[in-house]
Amino acid sequence: MFAGGLNRPAPVGPAQAYKTYRLAFPAATHRKPARCAQVGCAQREQGWMTVLDPNIPAQAEALNWIRLHSGRSYSEAPTVGESTVTLIFPPGQDCFQQHTVTLEREPIALVHAGDWRLAGPQRPVIRRHTRTDDWVEDFATHQDAIATEQQRG
Repeated sequence: MFAGGLNRPAPVGPAQAYKTYRLAFPAATHRKPARCAQVGCAQREQGWMTVLDPNIPAQAEALNWIRLHSGRSYSEAPTVGESTVTLIFPPGQDCFQQHTVTLEREPIALVHAGDWRLAGPQRPVIRRHTRTDDWVEDFATHQDAIATEQQRG
């Protein structure tokens, strides 16, 4: 009875007979870089361990960068008979993840032709509302039209 996901009812008509209302928050326009302290990073608060294998070129490069250029304090845990290096980073310093925070911006309010079965250019944007309130009104009007059509039979 359900299609395309656990909570998505199977569609009655073709994909082109539907509209999709979507609020978009693209990272490029709605997020900005943030430091660990701004996001409550658990690694900054509790410290962390990184295990690297210097026999793997990318990991050897990362190990070299950490040792020479990262500016982070750490200690190396001794390993016996293993080729890996375990670095232990104490709390109170930024980790290596790139964190972001949400900007206080209105979402991009879109209306697409078609439903989830269409992808990319097959599901074009038919309307980009400049105000979220207009998008809400458009959505409500569309739902009312569907309900009226169902009542007529």
